[in-house]
Amino acid sequence: MLMIKKQKVLQYLSYALGEITLVVLGILIALYVNDWNGNRQKKQLEIKALKEIENSLLKNKEIIELHFKYHQQNFVGQNKLYSHLKEKGSYNDTLVRYFSSLVYDYNIPLNLSGYENFKVSGIPLLTNDSLKLAIISFYDEDLNVIYKIFPQQYEDLLTYQLNPEIIANFEIVMKGSIPLLIPNDYNAVVSNVKFLNLVSFIVGMNHYGIGRYQDTLDSLDILLAKVNKEIAQLEEQ
Repeated sequence: MLMIKKQKVLQYLSYALGEITLVVLGILIALYVNDWNGNRQKKQLEIKALKEIENSLLKNKEIIELHFKYHQQNFVGQNKLYSHLKEKGSYNDTLVRYFSSLVYDYNIPLNLSGYENFKVSGIPLLTNDSLKLAIISFYDEDLNVIYKIFPQQYEDLLTYQLNPEIIANFEIVMKGSIPLLIPNDYNAVVSNVKFLNLVSFIVGMNHYGIGRYQDTLDSLDILLAKVNKEIAQLEEQ
């Protein structure tokens, strides 16, 4: 009789232990599944944030390339103008276009709303710290040169140095939204050493600007490659 009771107790304990084991396993599996789902959701949000910054980079690349082309065209005109004035060449109608290139607006209408949103909601999601730093560095440093620093430097030169010479020596005729500079007295302009020096300085300044445009586009391509690689790796996981 005692033996039977002991067997029943052992059976009960064995059953209870099995039940406890199943409950513990169930909890562990639920936690694992919940953790897996949580990580999966975080990864999807990270991929979404990276694709948004990728889209922002691609759109701004198109804008930069377009303005880079205009910048190069202006540089060619300014360079030809300087050579013509230095050699005291005779007046021709083409010079009006070259003179007008001096007052080009170098501000770039970039769309930075994607990056501003990324700073708030995207950066905390990134697990790759080096990529995070690369994105911040590009927008806050590399892009800043052609977006803010260079345009402001040129605007200051235009406002305080070039505009007084233009007002004194040129008639400004608007062709649509484009100002055309027509010299009042071309011979006086050719003899104006200060104006010639300003044109020379502008040529050098825009040569620097072209270099910064190219550097920015190179940095943008490198960053795009890093972002694309990170997206591909996350999607493979």
